[in-house]
Amino acid sequence: MLTMLTSHSFLLLLGFSMGLPFLWMVLTSFKDGKEVQARDWIPGYRNEVVVKDFTDSAALLSKWKNPLDPVSVYIRAKLFDKTRETPEMREMREMLDEADLTQPPSKKLLDAVITNINRTIIPAVDFYEPSRFAHLELGPDIVKLIETAKQARMEVCERSRMNRLLLQSAYGPLIVKSEHRVFHAENYSNVFKELRYGALKGVKVGHWEWWQYFTKSAFMRYYFNSLFIAGWVTLLQCLTSTMAAFAFSRLRWRGRDKVFLMYLATMMIPGLVLMIPNYQIMMKLGWVDSYAGLIIPGAFSAFGTFLLRQFMLTIPRSLDEAAAIDGASKWQVFWEVIMPLARPGLIVLVIFTFMGSYRSFFWPLVLIKNQAKYTLPVGLLYFEGSMGTQTQLMMAAVVMSIVPLIILFVVLQKYLIKGIQLGAVKG
Repeated sequence: MLTMLTSHSFLLLLGFSMGLPFLWMVLTSFKDGKEVQARDWIPGYRNEVVVKDFTDSAALLSKWKNPLDPVSVYIRAKLFDKTRETPEMREMREMLDEADLTQPPSKKLLDAVITNINRTIIPAVDFYEPSRFAHLELGPDIVKLIETAKQARMEVCERSRMNRLLLQSAYGPLIVKSEHRVFHAENYSNVFKELRYGALKGVKVGHWEWWQYFTKSAFMRYYFNSLFIAGWVTLLQCLTSTMAAFAFSRLRWRGRDKVFLMYLATMMIPGLVLMIPNYQIMMKLGWVDSYAGLIIPGAFSAFGTFLLRQFMLTIPRSLDEAAAIDGASKWQVFWEVIMPLARPGLIVLVIFTFMGSYRSFFWPLVLIKNQAKYTLPVGLLYFEGSMGTQTQLMMAAVVMSIVPLIILFVVLQKYLIKGIQLGAVKG
């Protein structure tokens, strides 16, 4: 009992550890580009600060001529700075010169002050100086922006945000804070938009209708190419491997075992060694930059032949003899007797072959030059360049690309179990 519990716990822990990379990939596909390098696996919280326009001009004007209020004095100096001369600024200055600030200001004057502060002063002026805001309790958002301003030149949007936050500290609440976890599901649609035909990296596009994802995006073309090539390679390789396995396991002919050993020895040759000879053959046949060059070389497999031969050797020969007595030909024995019983091994070969062809990278990269014939692994290189890697988009594309593999396994799993039951024949 203890041994069984230990083994099950170990297998559970092993399965969980093998699923961690997939979990990281899915969670990263929902992150913002700035969060990819963070230690937290789950997309982070967004401290959203919505900064409203400055509206409390009455509070400002009430302290307008108070020399003890350095903020108001500074804003007044900037509003009267004639280097920022605009018709609106000139009109506001004339109204301020004529106004009696000991009395409540008119609505027209208040509106003019608000408009000029929000449109002209806030985006262009750096309000912060320690002497002006030393008497205020500055929040962490303002402190962070001030530190940014000290280290580098501020963008206009950051300067405007800091100025509004400073005014909020001086004259009342101007911001609304909210905190929530953000999952960037738009990364999945951005994969299609980034991998569009004739795309320039970093150039954003607007809203797409549903049909544009199929007509404008090269990602769907890469998807089709990978499925088309993997499907044909799987079909042809299973056909050739089953026939070769039947010949090596069920038929008796001179030199059979020696030929099989020679065929099996090709598995010991590294694929990279055969890359140049295979490419030269493709050039002679005119199959460079073509689907045939990707499909035909993968239609034959020593591994597939070995796998099915070993499985067919477990099938009793008495079944062949009984079928021959009933008048069955060699083809009928192969198709009607051996193939149904070899289904478990055949399904395993289908899964392995489809996965290997679907995720093949180096051979399509060498052979294919036309972008319209790229497969998914080659097309995803777009997200990695000299300017950096768009990891979140790459992970989103990878998550979408493994969907066929998951479907293949889920669909064929029940047939695999059923085939094992059908093939359970005792010798």
